[in-house]
Amino acid sequence: VFGDEDITDESSEAIEKPKTHGYEGDFQVGDIVRVKKPIRIWSVKQHAKEGFSCEGFVGTVSALVLYGRKYQTLCSAITPIKVDFQPNGEGIPPNMFEKKWIAHFAANELELLSRAPPPSL
Repeated sequence: VFGDEDITDESSEAIEKPKTHGYEGDFQVGDIVRVKKPIRIWSVKQHAKEGFSCEGFVGTVSALVLYGRKYQTLCSAITPIKVDFQPNGEGIPPNMFEKKWIAHFAANELELLSRAPPPSL
């Protein structure tokens, strides 16, 4: 009869926690990337009032933010790729920024330009 089966799970096998949601794609820390979509940024103080599009800007992946505080839980951020942009970096209009700034992206918003060098042994 439907619903009569025992659905308890008394196994002692550890359940592996997911390591990612997949929003980071194949990107790695140190990769050089270009923003490939017209993403509007409001978080840079000197441009907070009007915002700006960072499409075409080139930066470096500085982190993959996959876990919540103290790495206890998988983070639900859909923009886990943290990218650092330099003031006069490639694709950035001259004198637009006074200092480095950071933004978070999903994999489908970025284009890989060059892979991070492998770690030295």
